[in-house]
Amino acid sequence: WSLWLASISFLASPFWFNPLTFDWNTVTTDYGLWLRWIQGTSGGANKSWSMWWNEENAFYKSMPMTSKLLFFVKVIIYLLVAQGIQRSNLFRSDISLSNPLIRVGNLLI
Repeated sequence: WSLWLASISFLASPFWFNPLTFDWNTVTTDYGLWLRWIQGTSGGANKSWSMWWNEENAFYKSMPMTSKLLFFVKVIIYLLVAQGIQRSNLFRSDISLSNPLIRVGNLLI
C-alpha cells in the first residue's frame, strides 16, 4: 500500500508543483533550451553541458596522485561491498521480491 502511494505521489508531483507543465508552449520552449544546453560546446556552465561537466570534475585534475589512489581504493571497496550484498543469502532471503502478489501478465490495461 505504501509503495503504491509513494509511486503515485512521485508521478503526480511534477504536475502538482508545476502547473505550467500543461502549457504546451512552455514545454516546447523549455525542451528547446535544454536541447541547446546539451548540444552546446562553449560559453560556460550555463550554456553548455560539456562545460558544466568539465567545471564539476576539474578538481580531479588538480588532486595529488595519493588522493586519486585513495579515491580509487574507496570506489573499489564500495563495489566489493555491493557485490557481496548481491551474492549473499540475505539478498535472496526475501522471497516476496521474486513472487509478487500481482503479476504483470495478469494486469489488464
